This record gives sequence, structure tokens and C-alpha cells, in this order.
Amino acid sequence: MLAVVQNNPDALRFKEVLRRGIIVATAFGEIVYKLAQRANTPATSTGAFLKSQGVTAEPFIPAAALHLADLKALDARCVADQEAANAPQIKSLSLGDLCCLAHAQEREIPVLTGDRHWTTLAGYGLAVAVYDFRDQSLSP
Repeated sequence: MLAVVQNNPDALRFKEVLRRGIIVATAFGEIVYKLAQRANTPATSTGAFLKSQGVTAEPFIPAAALHLADLKALDARCVADQEAANAPQIKSLSLGDLCCLAHAQEREIPVLTGDRHWTTLAGYGLAVAVYDFRDQSLSP
């Protein structure tokens, strides 16, 4: 969603997907926060703009919270492998990332993201399909 707002050409291919997309409220809040900081505009204006894109924001529910510990353990295995491989920039999931993935897992819906780290997690047991919007083989 952030990449669409920033007019990333790869993300813009999926602009219409937003109209039928779902975002967890924690991720929505993170986007509002980041955009308001960058544009120096009130968060309410930024939030209204994002809502106008048609995406549905859903609350983070307790059932999704039950996935957080398992997702963090999965991420820890990935981070350990990155460290063992002397990765130049070690990637790890933030709490917002974990909430998004837990919500998708609970709802049994796929995730469209620009975070390449998320796409590597399938090999560690991630139970939700993750797609990178930069993947040219994907079609909206």
C-alpha cells in the first residue's frame, strides 16, 4: 500500500487489488504514521487518503495474536541462517510485520508485499502465501 501511494511502478500494477484488499489495523497505522512523517501532514488527512484507495482495514484479533510466537520463532531461524551466512544486512520481522502475517495466517489469505524478507520465510514453515509485487510473473 505504501509503495502504491509512493507511485512505485511495480506496485501501481496492483492498485485495483487494493479495492478488494485487506490490511490489518496495525499495518494501516504504521503506514499512516510513516506517510504523515514524510509529508508533514496530519495523520487524519493521510488516513483519509489511504481509506479513499478502497482498502479495508480490519482489527488485529486475539486469534491472530496466537500466531505471533510461532512466527517469531520461524523468523529467528531465518535470522540465524542469515548470521551464519554473514549476510550483509540481516533482516528480521518487526511487530507490525508479525501482526500482518499473523492476521493473514488466521484469515487464510495471501499477502502481497514489497518486503523481500517475507518471501524467504516459506522455507522456514510460513503457513501463508507471500507474493512480492515486483515479481513480473504476477498479474493483478
